[in-house]
Amino acid sequence: ILGFMYYNGQGVTKNKQIALNMYTKSAESGYAEGQYNLGYYYYTERLFSKAFFWYEKAADNGSALACMAMAKTHSEGIKKDLPKALTYMIKAAECGNQNVYEIIGNWYYNGVGVEESDFDNAFMWYNKAINIQKISHKSLMNLVEMYHRGLISNDAIVHCHSKKFNQQFTDKGEIGN
Repeated sequence: ILGFMYYNGQGVTKNKQIALNMYTKSAESGYAEGQYNLGYYYYTERLFSKAFFWYEKAADNGSALACMAMAKTHSEGIKKDLPKALTYMIKAAECGNQNVYEIIGNWYYNGVGVEESDFDNAFMWYNKAINIQKISHKSLMNLVEMYHRGLISNDAIVHCHSKKFNQQFTDKGEIGN
């Protein structure tokens, strides 16, 4: 926290060198969030190879933020590797980032980062997103399409307990009972 405060000048005089020293001590002690913060520091300073190194260490130590940074690096960046990006997104989800459930579902649905579309895994991740009520209308429609194409069963749909899902689709008769 102190490193962040010095980096941004919040409550103290802004001093990037002190921030860097604090981030470095935290990172070298093995603290995952400290490793992420040091990676972020290097990223903002445009020192991408150092940022990547520390993001990777932090991801390996369970930082959901670092996993997402690694996923972004592998999906958009210089080290583009979509299967690896998907692996990091899944790891971010396993580390507690629930916001990524729908994205993973979309990747499986569209065959991104995998050899071909994987509707079973898409359904699993969409269902996780539904259960925490963090899913878009588009992804709900992907579920309906999978149902209508016979890729998932009515029994599978019944297991989606979200009020949002039930209100938008079951009550409107868009999914057969």
